[in-house]
Amino acid sequence: MHNIDLVAAFAAAVNEIGTPRFDAALLAAVEHFTPIDFIAGVTYREDEGLKALNIASRHALSTARSLTRNYLAHHFSFDPNYKELKRVRENQKVLVLRHDPRKLLSRRYEERFYKSVGIVDKISYIWRQADTVFYINFYRLGAHGHYGGADVQGFETLAPLVAALVARHASRNRFEAAINSNAPLAVAECIVGLLSNQLSAREREVLSRVLLGMTNAGIALELGVAPTSVITFRKRAYQKLGIASQAELFSLGLRCLS
Repeated sequence: MHNIDLVAAFAAAVNEIGTPRFDAALLAAVEHFTPIDFIAGVTYREDEGLKALNIASRHALSTARSLTRNYLAHHFSFDPNYKELKRVRENQKVLVLRHDPRKLLSRRYEERFYKSVGIVDKISYIWRQADTVFYINFYRLGAHGHYGGADVQGFETLAPLVAALVARHASRNRFEAAINSNAPLAVAECIVGLLSNQLSAREREVLSRVLLGMTNAGIALELGVAPTSVITFRKRAYQKLGIASQAELFSLGLRCLS
């Protein structure tokens, strides 16, 4: 494993946080130290239950997606790791679990999720951040064989980095879903509340649209003001919030969903 190549691969994954390309970039990064056939991950929250998160495959992506759907719909209770999702605590280090076929709770489960698709091994990460538990699995098919001791050590070394990237990606997706489906203005109001500043109504309107990724020209057209006015409102709001860029504004928004 060449360290400089590994760093470059993870840097590429960082650049894809919040995009549909993140899962494939993460798979490519981890593959720099050991072969992996596909990744499948879910999140668990008490108010939402299990939800799909990361799915990437070097082979049949449709198969990986089908397995994840089946897992979420019917079979999760037969997963020997499922009980860990409710026991893991925040600030506990990432659990790195090696697949043990002797612990499988159902032959039907083993047939569906291992034998029928040729999976021979997996390594899992489980950790909690705030009210969300993450469960990420790295699978191998028969062609690559079982993971070795060096592979397990590599996964343990990379666990904090991978966990941080996946958690940030998930937060970014939740944030974008919130501002697109609920109320962008509410996110801006949340930011104001966090920092105890008072923005004008127009400043909040501008910020909410900045959070949606709109350009100054697009905001001006929607609000019926001049583009120069949008720039002025944006600068004033940034000054009140003590920030200087859209990236910093986005980071504040993430805090509203933590």
